[in-house]
Amino acid sequence: MPILSFKPSELAPIIAEARNATAFLSKWDGPVTAPGLVLVIDQGIYLMSNAAAAPTAVNANQSPAKHRAFAAGFDPDTATDWFERRQTHFRDFSGIYHLDLLDDVDTVLRGSPSTLQLSIKDHLVSIYDPEQTPIEVGRTYKTPSGLGGVFHVKVLELDDYRALVQNTGNCEDFDAMAPYRVPRDQLQLIASGRAA
Repeated sequence: MPILSFKPSELAPIIAEARNATAFLSKWDGPVTAPGLVLVIDQGIYLMSNAAAAPTAVNANQSPAKHRAFAAGFDPDTATDWFERRQTHFRDFSGIYHLDLLDDVDTVLRGSPSTLQLSIKDHLVSIYDPEQTPIEVGRTYKTPSGLGGVFHVKVLELDDYRALVQNTGNCEDFDAMAPYRVPRDQLQLIASGRAA
């Protein structure tokens, strides 16, 4: 699954909206009584508050527009390939994640980062900190194989979100596979550097 990046300046009004709310969007399993964030995967991928907007006086059937912060590369108004990228990471899934990360996001943003990154793994959304998971070119890591096990891989290249890797030290013919990209948060360092 991907690492999603958000601009801190776009998150500030969302956090304020959540903190100032008096009513909140319900989860499938019941009411919510605390401010939070919601990750939406639909027409783009974005964060919004869990504030339940009150109907406007002009039209009781419409709610005022809520603030949204689109993940980098997933805004339909600015990214021409957002849908293909969404399909790559989420296939046909669309839906929402209610996140209990508001205080953690607040803490991260007080450090004035250039971006806030969220990692999604097994439908669990967490804050991704590349400083806590340093990945180095040339080192050997293990990563899920997609076959129920793990591959041992050598990192060839890195960008902010993914690593280009080559299988190395695996059984059968898996090492002959062409290099491929994996999300950075899918890599786990092998202490000995040898395949098991």
